[in-house]
Amino acid sequence: MSLQMRLLTPVLRARGRSLVSAHALRDAVAQGRRAASTPPPHEMYQVNHLTSRTVTVDGTTTTVHELVPATDEPRDTPRDICLYLHGGAYTAGLTKQHWDIVNAIAAAGMKVVVPDYGLAPEHEAAGVFAVISRLLQDAVTEAAATGHHVALAGDSSGGGLAAGTLLRLRGELPVVALALISPWLDITCSTPGTAEIERSGRDPWLHSAGLREAGTLWSRVVGDRDPLVSPLTAGPAALRTLPPVKIWTGDRDILSPDAVAFDAALAAAGVPATGHSLHRQPGAFHDYPLLPVPEGRTARADIAGFVAEQCSTAGRNN
Repeated sequence: MSLQMRLLTPVLRARGRSLVSAHALRDAVAQGRRAASTPPPHEMYQVNHLTSRTVTVDGTTTTVHELVPATDEPRDTPRDICLYLHGGAYTAGLTKQHWDIVNAIAAAGMKVVVPDYGLAPEHEAAGVFAVISRLLQDAVTEAAATGHHVALAGDSSGGGLAAGTLLRLRGELPVVALALISPWLDITCSTPGTAEIERSGRDPWLHSAGLREAGTLWSRVVGDRDPLVSPLTAGPAALRTLPPVKIWTGDRDILSPDAVAFDAALAAAGVPATGHSLHRQPGAFHDYPLLPVPEGRTARADIAGFVAEQCSTAGRNN
C-alpha cells in the first residue's frame, strides 16, 4: 500500500459518516446533506470538448454530459463511446474524482457520456433503468452508423447499475465491454465475507447499515433480489449475455466480496476466461481507481485501456 493510500484513511472515515447507520443515512437525505453533483472542473474544458443536454424518458428529465478529447479533429468526429455511471450509494451525485476517471477514458480517444441520473429517494431503480437503457440505445445507434462501438463502465453503485442494466437487457444491445470499479452487486450487503471485512475495521469508508438503507430506497419498486439492483442474483443464462467484464476492487473494501463472487459466478456460468477478469488491489480502499494515489493512477490507465481496446477489437472483428 502506498503512503498516499495510508494518508487518505482519516479523510475517508470523515466522508463515510452518513453511512454509519440507517438513521444517519435517513437523516442526511431528509436534511438535504447529500452531496450534489460537482460540475466538470474548469481545467477539463482545456483538454476536452464538453457539452451538456437533457433527455426526458417517461416524464423524467436527466442532464447528460458528453466529453470528447480536444484533438485537432472536429468535436463531431465519429468515435467509440463509453457510457459512464457514477457511484454515490444511489443518494449522492458526481464528484471531482468521477470527472478524473471520465477524463482518463476520454484521453484514450473515446467519447464519454455521463448521465447525472436521478437519485433516491426521489427516484428508484426501475425509473433510472429506463433512462440508462435509452441512453445506451442512442449511443449504439450513433456508434453503429460509423462502424464504432459502445462500452459501459461504472463505479460503486454505478457499477451495480451498469451490470444490472445489461443483465436486464440480456444482450438486446451490442455493448462490447463492461468495466466495473468497486461494484455494489448485492444491495442487501449480505455477500459472504462482507461482515468479516467490516468487523475488522479495514474499510475506513463504507458501512453496511447505511448502504442497506440506501438500497431499500433504491429497490423499493423492483425488490432487493432483482438482478437490476443485485446482479449477484442473476442466473447463468443472464450472465452469459454479458460482454467481456473486468473488475477492479481493493481488499480493504467491504464490497470486495461482491466483486470476487461475481467473477466466480461468471466462471461458473461457463463464461470463458477471456470474458472476465478481476483485479483485487492489496491494501486498497473502496473506489481506489478514483483516488489521487499511485494505485489509482495505474488503475485509471488500465480501465481506459480496457474499454478502448475492447471497442477496437470489436471493430477489427467485424
